[in-house]
Amino acid sequence: MHPFRSSIAALMIACAFSDTAAQTKAPLDCSAGPLTKAYGGAPWLVYACSDNETVVLMSAPGSPAMPFYFSLFKKDGKYVVSGEGTGSREVTSKAHSELVKLSTAEVEALLIAAKSNGAKSK
Repeated sequence: MHPFRSSIAALMIACAFSDTAAQTKAPLDCSAGPLTKAYGGAPWLVYACSDNETVVLMSAPGSPAMPFYFSLFKKDGKYVVSGEGTGSREVTSKAHSELVKLSTAEVEALLIAAKSNGAKSK
């Protein structure tokens, strides 16, 4: 992963999961990946996190969604989608609409694929 992107990812993860991080002993590492997927008509870099449940999507360089990220994490047994950034509202809204429709099995498949893709690039 590009050093700048990893710094940004670490900062975003720390902010997005500050409540979760306070409850857990190990910090959440979301560096496995990336896998490139399209949501809302734009490319996203998909990363899997060390808790084996959380997925982070960062807008790909040059994307109209940039800068923006989404996190998909479990709350009360269901996946919740959270996002933040200043990229194109039209594109990020479309992506959000697609992401909230993903089933648990589809999110778990993203986790596996991102981890697998990250292992290939090392």
